[in-house]
Amino acid sequence: MSEKDLQGHVHDENCNHDHDHEGVELETIILTFEDENGEEEEVECGVIGVFDLEEESYIALVVPEGEGEGDLEETFYIYKYSEEEDGTPILDVIESEEEFDKVNEEFEKQFFIEEE
Repeated sequence: MSEKDLQGHVHDENCNHDHDHEGVELETIILTFEDENGEEEEVECGVIGVFDLEEESYIALVVPEGEGEGDLEETFYIYKYSEEEDGTPILDVIESEEEFDKVNEEFEKQFFIEEE
């Protein structure tokens, strides 16, 4: 995962914007990160999708080329996902390496491996 940590909230009022990802319009959300100096940075991410694995839900996000950490290629984030009663999204970090590996494998299967 990123060196940045999720600050703890998603600006859901921005979820209705669209973002172009390889010719597909994606809804976007704004994540607020805190860097190592304690300064906040907002990053607009396209929502690739929400998926379930082993009784948990996860959300896959993409930061387009030129806007992420590396700036040369897309940056992907995967978080645990749930919603408050009013539909406000709640994202949480994936704590263990083992869980992240399983989730990343499922993410790749669902969104990147083409069927023959």
